[in-house]
Amino acid sequence: VLLGLPRSVVGDDARIVVVERGARVAGVLVERLLELRTIDESTLEPPPAGLPGEVAAILRGIVATPTGTVRILDLDALLGPERLGALAREESQPA
Repeated sequence: VLLGLPRSVVGDDARIVVVERGARVAGVLVERLLELRTIDESTLEPPPAGLPGEVAAILRGIVATPTGTVRILDLDALLGPERLGALAREESQPA
């Protein structure tokens, strides 16, 4: 829901990834997690041109790895007060 994707059923592969940014700590539910990586910020490349605005707004960049391209989310944009406030308002609406 936070990424604008439809809700999904939480399965056996789901994990909660705890992220920390400054004084903020949050848990992000992911459908599956293949591996965790530490990414050197100097290797970040800008997001590709032509992405929809709502995707580009939460993407910090991309990194090429031996196993493929990794997309790096911008936690400040993703967990900022505007996005979380909009999500809270959406969740409080009757179905």
